[in-house]
Amino acid sequence: VMASQGYPGKYEKGKVIHGLEEAARLPGVKIFHAGTARKDGRYVTNGGRVLGVTALGEDIPEAIDRAYEAVEKISWEGVHYRRDIGAKALKRLPPEVLVLMGSQSDRPIMEKAEEIFKEFRIPYRLLVASAHRTPDKVRKLAREAAQQGVKVIIAGAGLAAHLAGAVASETTLPVIGVPIAAGTLGGIDALLSTVQMPPGVPVATVAINGAKNAAVLAAEIIALGHPRLQEKLKKFRAQMAQG
Repeated sequence: VMASQGYPGKYEKGKVIHGLEEAARLPGVKIFHAGTARKDGRYVTNGGRVLGVTALGEDIPEAIDRAYEAVEKISWEGVHYRRDIGAKALKRLPPEVLVLMGSQSDRPIMEKAEEIFKEFRIPYRLLVASAHRTPDKVRKLAREAAQQGVKVIIAGAGLAAHLAGAVASETTLPVIGVPIAAGTLGGIDALLSTVQMPPGVPVATVAINGAKNAAVLAAEIIALGHPRLQEKLKKFRAQMAQG
């Protein structure tokens, strides 16, 4: 829903709406008029809830992307809309990325990965699983991940940091390790523990506390079979280049 500034309180009417025709030409997009009027041959706002923008796609992430692509082409003075539409539906999808962390204290670091997955609309699951405290849980999660639709596993841990290696030993899915700074060595111990894997059991290791890069790498792996995600990654890089 695209709404007028001030809604549901007091709002102004008569703001000229731009971009409707361009948005309507996008595939799978349908725009419903709720609070509009015609004035001098143009559409203007005439209510609080002005437009309903809907879209169809091959899956929920694509439908959400198409809807927001249309929304971004429409504008008027004071327009506002929610940016989390479809988030609940995404949470109900089978995860494509399994994110494991050794303890709850690692959450502030691993949340950086969550931010990327939310931005790219990649279904994920974040769990605490310790290679030392709950080894059976780690083993079960790693062994069952592929059959549940998981394509990439990210494992973050500090100190001895055996989590990523333990996961990699139980699956042929790509495993990305995030060494986390903890204790007196500032993450150097976790980095060396994560990166030094025996031949044939690799862990793609990012920088210390590099959960964001781990998520971007996971997105790039998944994007090999997802044209939609490839385009989002290109836009992501372009935005970085603009500062």
